[in-house]
Amino acid sequence: MAHRWTAPARWLLVVLVLAAIVGTRAPDRLLSQWAYAVEKGKLQAVGEDLASVEEVSNAFRNVARLAQVGVVQINVAGDPNELAEVRRQVERRLDRPLTDERWQRFLREHPQGTASGILMDAQGHILTNHHVVGGKTGITVRLHDGRSYEAQVRGTDPETDIAVLKIEARELHPLRFGDSDKMEVGDWVLAVGAPLGLTHTVTHGIISAKGRSDIISGREIFFQDFFQTDAAINRGNSGGPLLNLRGEVIGLNTAVALNDDGGNAGIAFTIPSNIALHIADQLKRTGAVARGWLGVRLADLDSELVELFGLESDNGVMVDMVYANSPGQRAGLQCEDIIVEVNGVQVTGMRRLQALIGFVSPGKDADFKVLRDGRPVTLKVHLGRRPADLDNFTRDNALIAGRTLPRLPYLLRSMNDGLPGSLLTSLGRREVGQLARQLVDERGVLVIAPQGDGPSEPALRAGELIRAVNGQRVLTVTQLADALSRAGSSAELEVVNGEGVRRTVRVPEK
Repeated sequence: MAHRWTAPARWLLVVLVLAAIVGTRAPDRLLSQWAYAVEKGKLQAVGEDLASVEEVSNAFRNVARLAQVGVVQINVAGDPNELAEVRRQVERRLDRPLTDERWQRFLREHPQGTASGILMDAQGHILTNHHVVGGKTGITVRLHDGRSYEAQVRGTDPETDIAVLKIEARELHPLRFGDSDKMEVGDWVLAVGAPLGLTHTVTHGIISAKGRSDIISGREIFFQDFFQTDAAINRGNSGGPLLNLRGEVIGLNTAVALNDDGGNAGIAFTIPSNIALHIADQLKRTGAVARGWLGVRLADLDSELVELFGLESDNGVMVDMVYANSPGQRAGLQCEDIIVEVNGVQVTGMRRLQALIGFVSPGKDADFKVLRDGRPVTLKVHLGRRPADLDNFTRDNALIAGRTLPRLPYLLRSMNDGLPGSLLTSLGRREVGQLARQLVDERGVLVIAPQGDGPSEPALRAGELIRAVNGQRVLTVTQLADALSRAGSSAELEVVNGEGVRRTVRVPEK
């Protein structure tokens, strides 16, 4: 008997067959839908990232717009002798003399050099570099709207390469200055200037490094404390601003490293705005700069000194000698102190220290952190004004070339493989220097002279070298101080004089 399918059964069969067919294809479709969703999510994320990049681009655009009205082009005529020759040549070519008015117009139309400057205020003060305008004549300033003005040099400071000009103009748009101390390595910056005469050129990069010094030679720049940037800066950018993304000036573009072809090597240097403003404000007020002065001779730490004094790194500067009656001596600085901080800023080398001191106004206090006998000591130094005639001061005030210890009332000096000739001639007593020369192969602590209310018959003599305490070798005053503190009442010094005669000296307990 034939099997008959009821209607509901037939429909159930159709549904099952269709389900089987669809089921075999579902995984492919689900995978396709999933892949589409993933790709769509990626594209949306890319779009959001591009929106973020566009925000940065908008920031660049806005900063460039702000900067262009506050950055000026500076045209300089050049050396007066060279200009006189140029004028004679022009007059010979024209076969007639030039009036002063026509000569000034010629200079405006044929500038001898171009650079950049920053409008500082609505009164027409302009910040630029000393090397741009120092000793130059016929200086003109061109504003963003095409107006040109003759500029007067308000003051220049060769030692920082900073200058201030003044123009008589109205409706100016000065730039805002930011806090350069807040800038960090990696922060985005924009440079604006007139490289190769191309006015209002804008480039961008980052702060590549901070606290660069000893990078400019062959110029008078004594105080060097630069930002390094990879923003493209070329000839003509000098005196222009380095700006943060808020449109604030955080640096004065000053120098650039060139490659072998004379092009930009991606390394440029800018004076931090806090330093530039400190100098520029003085130039605006008085036309000159007064700097803090310490009154010591310094020495960078090399690997031998680091090892000799048991230091952890070469960060810091050693006080080599101290001038009598100087701010450093009055504050208690001693020979062989290691200066590691000034006003909380780390000292990385001699140039850095000189800049930190020089950027403090005379009469202001500065907090010094030094290492003495391996221990930190904090001193408050009332900085003085650098003498106008430094040669006279150094001639009239003795150099203190050593330090004393409570238990040894003598001026003492570490002697590591001999002393430099410049120091030997400054020891105050010629015979000490002569004896020290004879001890050139010795190492220890040199006795320079008795000090204070020492014994009427000194146990130690000038020019002798302390080699050991109770048989323990000492190479520095610090090591001598440590050895004496451990020796108690039974301290015996092994000393040698310039003739090689050795003897033992007993030191009473203080």
